[in-house]
Amino acid sequence: DQELFNMDITFVDTAFFRVFTFEFVEGSNSLTDKTNVVISDQQAKKYFGNESAVGKKLIQVLDSGRTKQFTVTGVYRLPQINSSFNDPAFTNFLNQFDTDPTTDYSENSWKYRVTLFLTVEDPSRLSAISEQLKPYTENNNKVREDFIIRDFVLDSFLGMAVRDEYDDIPGTWTRSG
Repeated sequence: DQELFNMDITFVDTAFFRVFTFEFVEGSNSLTDKTNVVISDQQAKKYFGNESAVGKKLIQVLDSGRTKQFTVTGVYRLPQINSSFNDPAFTNFLNQFDTDPTTDYSENSWKYRVTLFLTVEDPSRLSAISEQLKPYTENNNKVREDFIIRDFVLDSFLGMAVRDEYDDIPGTWTRSG
């Protein structure tokens, strides 16, 4: 006897929880295995009541009708609404390639790449890093006339949500509360 639930799953790099702080109330934040999923405390309560969610199975029904099974490895306290990341569940980024086999997720298709966050310990290196990114823009534009990149922008995470809202930037990870 299985019940179906509707829940968004966000695809992230395995280092996501080393860069961003989440309070885990149960289990771990490990997403190294593609079958792992971590869910919010609200989702854990919704699906499993007062039982421990760690080790429980969740089945995702893909648009194609196929299913994908995940094992809950951790439960985090859902951040406040003004957080940039208040997603109900996270899993390994590589899972996105399994969701729709008809979509070109190849290394040559940047269309489905979203946002890259990186930690720069020494802010004085930002201009040098920007210069190092220029060849990637030029190389892309030589081979992809259908997907021209103007430039890559290094933007401080602090205040990003407000800037994205004021600039009406669609498709960003950030949002204000």
